[in-house]
Amino acid sequence: MGFFYSIKHIPQWRNFSKTGLFSFIVNANAYPDGIRLSTLFSERYDIVDNNCVLFSHSANIEMFNLPTADVFDVLCRLAHPQATEENAYPEQIFDYGITTPNVS
Repeated sequence: MGFFYSIKHIPQWRNFSKTGLFSFIVNANAYPDGIRLSTLFSERYDIVDNNCVLFSHSANIEMFNLPTADVFDVLCRLAHPQATEENAYPEQIFDYGITTPNVS
């Protein structure tokens, strides 16, 4: 499992705002799946913020070495835990959530 993101400013596209290309690639699949115009001011804060998951969390080696389906299950259980009789409102953990206007 691997990921890569790219932000490329293309000044020729607009004079009054920064626009360019944004792509986020996971396991060789690009998101969004086609090229579209991106106003980089809106995405860059989501990507370069100190709290962004790409920078603020160290690698979880145990999760990194799991098969993709198992990692997906682990992340789903963290973000959407099942309620129990003892804990009707379990804490949700969104540490590995990456959302930007162009990806979500």
